[in-house]
Amino acid sequence: LTPVGPVPVELTAADFARFPGRILFGSDAPNNPTSARAQAERWQELVPDQGTFASVIGGVASSLIPVASRQMDEGG
Repeated sequence: LTPVGPVPVELTAADFARFPGRILFGSDAPNNPTSARAQAERWQELVPDQGTFASVIGGVASSLIPVASRQMDEGG
C-alpha cells in the first residue's frame, strides 16, 4: 500500500476481503509527502475490521520474516 507521490493506492473493503493476508502497509517514509500516520489513518477507515487493519499494518509483514522474528523473541 505504498503510495506513489501524493497519489494514494485505491482499494475497497472488498479488495481486503478478496486478498486476506496478502496486503501490507508501506509508507515509503520519508520520501512521500503524505505522513505515515495519515496513510495509516486512511487505511483504518477503509478496512472492514480491526483484525484486518492489524494484519495490514504489521501482521502480514511480520509473517514474511518468521525466522528473524523468532530469533528476536529468543534474544538472538
